[in-house]
Amino acid sequence: MIYFMCFIALSNSSNAQAIAEFENKTVNFGTVMEGSICKHSYKFKNTGNKPLEISNVSVTCGCTVPRWTHTPIMPGDTSSIYIEFNTFNKMGPQAKGVNLTTNCPESMIGLIIMANIIPDSNFAQVIDSTSYKPMRLVDQKSYFQVILPAKSLAKKGFKGDAYDMERMIKLIFSTQDKSLTETLWYSTSNDFVVVNTFLPENKIVIAKILKKELSKKKKVKAWQKKANK
Repeated sequence: MIYFMCFIALSNSSNAQAIAEFENKTVNFGTVMEGSICKHSYKFKNTGNKPLEISNVSVTCGCTVPRWTHTPIMPGDTSSIYIEFNTFNKMGPQAKGVNLTTNCPESMIGLIIMANIIPDSNFAQVIDSTSYKPMRLVDQKSYFQVILPAKSLAKKGFKGDAYDMERMIKLIFSTQDKSLTETLWYSTSNDFVVVNTFLPENKIVIAKILKKELSKKKKVKAWQKKANK
C-alpha cells in the first residue's frame, strides 16, 4: 500500500507542468508620434500545477526594455511582462519581438509589439555629416544622436549585423568612460547603430571615442573579439 501511494505521488509529480496563459500576446499601439515611449504589460496566469519560472526575456531591438518577476509564479497566480518601446528614430510600421525563456512545455514564448510611427514636425534636426565621417551627428529638438552606418564597420572587417555592432560599442563606452554609459540609449536598426543622449556635451564625446577606437581595422577586430567573449 505504501509503495502504491508513493508510486502515485511520483507519477503526479512527473506530470506536473507550468502553463503561462496570456490575455493577449500582441499589443498594437496604433499610430504614434515619433519620440513617444509606448508602455504595456502583458498579463498572464499560471494555469498549470507547477511553479512557473521565467529564466530570461530577450528582445529583437534595443529600443525595447522589458521587466519581469524573477521569482516563480505559483499555480493559479498572475503576473505580467512589462515593456517600454522607445520610438526615437523609428518611422512607419514597426513590429518588434519579446521572447520569454520559461520552464513551460512551450519553453520559448513570443510576444509581439506593433505600431505605426509618424514623424513629429516639432523635431527640428540639425545634422553634421562632415566632421566625423562616416558618422552623422544629429541634434533633435530634445535629444542628440550619433549615427554610425553598419556598412562602414563592415568595410573595416567587422563580422556581424548592426545589433552585434551595438553590443561592441556598448563595451567600448563601458571600458573608456563608465559614467557615459548611464546617459545613453540605443535605437539601432538593420543599417545603422544609433547612440542617443539628452546631454549635448556627450554628442562630441561619443563621436570622438568612436572615431578613435573604430578608425582602424586592427582596433575594430580587437574590440569585436572582446565583445564576442
